[in-house]
Amino acid sequence: MPLTFARVGGVPEVVSAYWAQHRLSSGDRASRLRAESDEFGWASDVVVDAVAEGSVQVLTLLDALLDAPEADPCYLGAGPVEELLVTHGSRFAADIALRCRQSAAWRDAVACVWLSDAEEQAVALLRPFLPSRERRDK
Repeated sequence: MPLTFARVGGVPEVVSAYWAQHRLSSGDRASRLRAESDEFGWASDVVVDAVAEGSVQVLTLLDALLDAPEADPCYLGAGPVEELLVTHGSRFAADIALRCRQSAAWRDAVACVWLSDAEEQAVALLRPFLPSRERRDK
């Protein structure tokens, strides 16, 4: 059964645990082991599940993750944002493009995605925010 926001206490708890796991996974061996423990590891599962399902709440979750003081936009872009655009691009690309126009953090996240497997419609909507390797200019 996928983890949901309600089952884990809400978006703030997911955000806190997700970035704690990210920080710890760059540390020494003990920190990396702690990052993968049940204490923090569940947060990545929530994000992965939300992206895979194309949950209506996924953009709210990604907004909160990018708004966190410890956010790493490129890490989020190369992971969950990229996966969302590859698997559900036609559904979410317009909303993500709007966020890119309004938010430097979203622009930074999208600049780190690789969309070689995404639908052309998604790429077209995001083209202004993509690095040159992904623009598919014709």
